[in-house]
Amino acid sequence: LCNTVASCGTEVDDYQVKLLKRYTEHVVIAYDGDAPGINKTMKQIDLFLKHDFKVNVVELPEKMDPDEYIKHLYSTQAGTVVSADLKAVAI
Repeated sequence: LCNTVASCGTEVDDYQVKLLKRYTEHVVIAYDGDAPGINKTMKQIDLFLKHDFKVNVVELPEKMDPDEYIKHLYSTQAGTVVSADLKAVAI
């Protein structure tokens, strides 16, 4: 994956979003597929939309985190991860 930024944990604040805005106006959020991950995703969507970002969300299976999901895609795609396989949903 190119041009990737990871938050430390799930905390992203206004200051970090403003810094990111210098480099892009589009983000793809991919937190864990469990209830806490979904709740954090919803909060992050609001934060990024407040700063006029285009936001997409990767829907992960319930028991997977982003790292596990990428590894799963990599192993099932014979070494090729295709970004379309991430099933990003536009907001």
